[in-house]
Order: sequence, then structure tokens, then C-alpha cells
Amino acid sequence: DVPALPAGGNLGHGHPARSIKRALKLGLRSIEHCTIMDQECVDLFLEKDAWMIPTMAIIESLHQRGPAAGLPPDSQAKLTEVRPTSMTSLEMAYKAGVNLAYGTDLLGMLHEDQSTEFRIRAEIMKPEDIFRQATTLAAELFRMEGEVGTIAPGARADLLIVDGNPLEDLSLMEGQGQHMMLIMKDGKAYKNELN
Repeated sequence: DVPALPAGGNLGHGHPARSIKRALKLGLRSIEHCTIMDQECVDLFLEKDAWMIPTMAIIESLHQRGPAAGLPPDSQAKLTEVRPTSMTSLEMAYKAGVNLAYGTDLLGMLHEDQSTEFRIRAEIMKPEDIFRQATTLAAELFRMEGEVGTIAPGARADLLIVDGNPLEDLSLMEGQGQHMMLIMKDGKAYKNELN
């Protein structure tokens, strides 16, 4: 038996099944990446009521632009191996009902690819589920229900108004806000084309 960590908002990063299982047995509440999972991982996520934060955008972004971003050749080779298993792992978790939240793990020049996560997840998920993962479910993960991830009195007023229906066309979420008429965070408009 592995001793549990104290309860709290602990977060881990894991790629192979062995490290994911160890982290879950240690009591981590959420794990990012989870690119090479097996059924035991999925079962442990469900048993522990833990959260998986797939980061599909970083995998795709590094696949496309890794060398330009400084990714060494041996890391590029590992990435090529992990791309197909990451989608399989995500599909296993999604179909089993594992708690999923939105994340990308993108940094620097790759940050502009953050919204490709919607399109990639849509290969196996319903768009409305992806939006929940980015809003209400993310709020639940961070124990911020009613404060973020919702439009309600007393919430932070983080709002997007999209020119079109992203449930029918997820590409509207891409392009660094080019399809968004309003981008508001904490009640402050950073882009407003409604007037």
C-alpha cells in the first residue's frame, strides 16, 4: 500500500501508466497529460474521484512546431510515439466518465495554439462536454464553483461572445479571439466589438 498525501488541491504531471497509477494511489487530486494509460488507470481515476487534465494541444503544437520551439530531436521522436496513445487514453477516460477538465500546458510561442484543444478533443467528445470541461468542471476542480465557469450573480464575469455558434463550429474558438466579439475577464473588457 502507498500512503496517501494530505487532502488538498494537489496536482501532478504524468505520462506513463505506472506514474499515473502511483500518483493516484498517493492521493493526488488531479493529473495532467495522462498520455499512456491503461484500464487500471481509468479504474483508479474513478475509484479516487480524481481529475484528469489532458493536454492535447501541447502534443499537437509540438508535433507541428517543435523544432522551431527548440524541441530536441529525441524529444520529437518520443512525441511521435505518444501522439496516438494520448488520444486512446483520452477516449478511454471520456467513455468511462472520468472527471475531465480543460488544459493545454502551452508556453511561450506555442501559447497561441491554446484553443486547438477544443478541436482536438472534438474528435472523440461532444462540443458541449468540452465547454463544460473548460468552465463549470474546471471551476469544480479548483473548488471555485459559483465564482468562475458560470454566468451568475456574484461570479467574476469572465465572458466570451462568439460571432457564430461554437457548438456547431469549434474553429470559432481558434485564431486568438478573431471570432470573438467580446472578451471579458473579471468584468473588464479586453476586446469589445459589440458597439
